[in-house]
Amino acid sequence: MADRLETYREKRNFGETPEPAGDPADSGAAGLHCSTCHQTMNQAASGVPGASDWHLAPARMAWVGLSPGQLCRALRDPAKGAMSPDQMLPHFATGLIRWGWDPGANARGRARTTPPMSYSEFIRLTKRWIDSGATCPE
Repeated sequence: MADRLETYREKRNFGETPEPAGDPADSGAAGLHCSTCHQTMNQAASGVPGASDWHLAPARMAWVGLSPGQLCRALRDPAKGAMSPDQMLPHFATGLIRWGWDPGANARGRARTTPPMSYSEFIRLTKRWIDSGATCPE
């Protein structure tokens, strides 16, 4: 996972980045924490993305390529670091999650791709899903 990180419709090869295996805070390898390069905001000069509390989701939470139903079940699976529906909205309000809607530009100055809906629409749909019982599609 450390040599190839997948983001929303963008792949970036991190080359020789050490594997953060065993780091309980998922903050990077010893001596090379994520915050070494990733600051609290995007870095326009280098294209390095940043947000408050920048870190990778643990490998057990990988979701790239999952169907909506698989993603829903993964988000609710305790083995994958699940959250209860009540925990999701506060998590989705963090700077790290909100970064997805303001991802800045990459090292070549090209704007990164954003999700296919606004942040407010995402929150509105999440609330509606929770209020309707937070069931997962097939």
